[in-house]
Amino acid sequence: MLRIFRYFNGFLIIKVWGYSPERFMNLCSNHNILIWNVENYGDYYIMHINISGFFLLKPILRKTKTKVVIMQKYGLPFLLPKIKKRSIFFAGVFICLCFLIVMSNYIWSIEIIGNSSITDEEFMDYLKEEDITYGIKKRKIPIEQLEKDIRRRYDIIIWDSIQIKGTRLFIKVKENTNVVIENKAHESDKENADSHPETEPRDLIAGKKGEIVKMVTRKGVPQFKIGDMVEKNDILVSGLIPIIGEDAAVSHYQYCVSDADIYLKCNYTYQDEIDLNYTIKKFTENEKRIYSIEVLSHEYTIPHTKIKYETYDVYEEKKQMKVLDNFYFPIFGCIKSVREYQLKTGKYQVTEANRILSEHLNEFIATLEEKGVQIIGKDVKIVNINEKLQAIGIIRVIERTGTSVASTLPNQEEMENTHE
Repeated sequence: MLRIFRYFNGFLIIKVWGYSPERFMNLCSNHNILIWNVENYGDYYIMHINISGFFLLKPILRKTKTKVVIMQKYGLPFLLPKIKKRSIFFAGVFICLCFLIVMSNYIWSIEIIGNSSITDEEFMDYLKEEDITYGIKKRKIPIEQLEKDIRRRYDIIIWDSIQIKGTRLFIKVKENTNVVIENKAHESDKENADSHPETEPRDLIAGKKGEIVKMVTRKGVPQFKIGDMVEKNDILVSGLIPIIGEDAAVSHYQYCVSDADIYLKCNYTYQDEIDLNYTIKKFTENEKRIYSIEVLSHEYTIPHTKIKYETYDVYEEKKQMKVLDNFYFPIFGCIKSVREYQLKTGKYQVTEANRILSEHLNEFIATLEEKGVQIIGKDVKIVNINEKLQAIGIIRVIERTGTSVASTLPNQEEMENTHE
C-alpha cells in the first residue's frame, strides 16, 4: 500500500555528496523531509525522496555545503505529461480496450465438430432458424435447450455438446452411423419423450404416403394397423388415450407422448439427366489476386481492382482475426484469386453418359442406405430424348416414419357430444 501511495505522489532517486552528507540527512529528519532506501557508496549517497521534500532542500544544502543531483524520476506526476503529449495514442489504446470488452460479449465464430452426414451448411441453416448466428450475445444462447433441439431435429445424432470459449461457439456431435435404424429411432423417440412432460400430449404423424409394414407401439393409441395405406400427415399414433365411463362413452382423455416404431413401404421418384453436348471450362494462365478486409459483413478492397476478364472464377480464402486461441473478432482478411477461363464444347458418347447416370443413381441409393433406408427394388430406365439422356423411374424402399407433433385437444362441446 505504501508503494502505491508513493507512486501516485511521485518520488525521486537523488545522489548527494559534498562536505557533510551525514549532517544533510539529519537536517532532513529534523525538518520532516522523508528520505528512504539510503545507500552509502563512500564518496556519495544514493537515496529516495518525495517531490515535496525535494523542493525544501535548498537551505539544507547551503548549511551542509553538499550538492544534489536527480538520477531518476518515478510516479504518476511524471507520467501524466507524457500521456498528454501522446493523447491520440492513449485514446486509441482506450478505444481498443473498450472495443475488446464489448466484442467479448458476442459470438463471432461457430465451429461444428463430428458431423459427417450433416453438412456444415445444413447445420448453419438450422442454427439460423433457431436465431443462433454470428453476433448473438452469449447470454442469449439457451445451451441445454439447444442440445435437446439438435437431437430432436437430427435422428442420426445420438450425442451433442455445446460450449462457449471466448467468442467462439463449439458444437460437438456424435453421429450413429454403425447401428441399425431401429436403435437410432428408439433413441430419438426416447429423447422426444424425455423432452415433453406427460401433461402435453403428442401424436406421431406420417412423413409421406405409403403402406405400413411394421408397427410396434410403446405409448399412445395406434390409428392404423399393418397393411394399411396412409397419406402424408395422417396421425399414426395418438397421444390422447380415451377413458371409457360406465355408460360406455368417452368420459375424458388421458395424455401421453406417443412412442412407436413404424415403417412404411413407399416410393421415391427418381429423375436425372445429362446433356450429350456439354461445355467445359478451360483455364488460362491469367490470374489476379485481390486483397480485402471484411468488417461486420462490410468488405473493403485494398486497393480497388477492376476485373477485365470476360469469363472467370473467383476462389476466396478468408482468415478471421483472433487473439489467443478462442477470442475471435468479426474482422476477416480476404484473398480472392480470379482465374480466367474459356468455354470449350464437346460431346459425350452414349456409353459414357450411361455410365455417369448409373454412378449418380448408385450414389443416391448409397445416401439412402446411409440414412438407414432399406432398398427393396428399383425401376429406373435411361432414355434418349433430344440429345439428352434421362434416368427416370421409381425406387421402392422401407423406411421409418413418425414425426412428433402436438396433439389437437378436443374442446368441451366435442366431449359432451361424445358423452351423449
